[in-house]
Amino acid sequence: IEKSRVVINLVRVTGALSQKVDNRLLNLHLVREKMTNAVMFDEKGEVVLASDHLYKKDVLVVRGSYRPPTLVNEDLLKKGCEKFSQDLKEHFTPSPNGIAAVCELSISNPNDELLQEDHFLSRVDLINAMGHKVLLSNFTQYYKLTAFFSRFTKSRIALVLGAYNFFQIFDRDDGKILSSLGQLFKENVSVYLYPYKEDGKITDLHNSGLEEKHESIIDFLKSSGQISNLDNYNPDIVHIFSRKVYEMIQNHEDGWEDLVPKVIAKMIKDKKFFGAK
Repeated sequence: IEKSRVVINLVRVTGALSQKVDNRLLNLHLVREKMTNAVMFDEKGEVVLASDHLYKKDVLVVRGSYRPPTLVNEDLLKKGCEKFSQDLKEHFTPSPNGIAAVCELSISNPNDELLQEDHFLSRVDLINAMGHKVLLSNFTQYYKLTAFFSRFTKSRIALVLGAYNFFQIFDRDDGKILSSLGQLFKENVSVYLYPYKEDGKITDLHNSGLEEKHESIIDFLKSSGQISNLDNYNPDIVHIFSRKVYEMIQNHEDGWEDLVPKVIAKMIKDKKFFGAK
């Protein structure tokens, strides 16, 4: 059967002979081999049908590398949920089925480190330790991610991104920028941006550093209410980047434990994730 004629949601094996099989790895290979576009794991790391957990719910999805989850990731999830709940009450009608919060890991290229089994499993374990679901996808474009969730719900979808990542959309020719934004900002989609600090400078919607012609696009999206800052963020931690924490762990530098949630630091040390001692 050709791939175009069959849809695979997940693969799961059970029984006495499969006790040494990790279903998470089977589903990693599903996505890697492009036999499916995305698979979901619940808070316990069990592979599940996305439709069972997202059907008719408001969905908050937070894209990140989670290598490892930092205090910023924790704050981003918490403040994103607070902002989403507030907006639903003030401007929309909240779904009676509640909000489903999902952490998304995206495979960006064939050489992505996420494809390495140990890196993939460690990140799923760490996100689960924070009490969240995980979506593994091959959606490099944001609009494909929101389109995936739209298959299961017609309620509101909120995409929480770091401002740095969102503004990279504008690093291409104007035609592709407009196409990407037009496909992303559907009627039921909102985007929340978490600011970042580098060289003492805060970058967010108020201080994007974009060209004037692109600022006008941002102004339109702000006026429509589809994009906004997460103004309730913790300003004391916006300088933290996962890549820097990862380098500190790899180089056995002191102090990285203060940049991640306590439960994350303990698990990284106990299980020696990312080469930690």
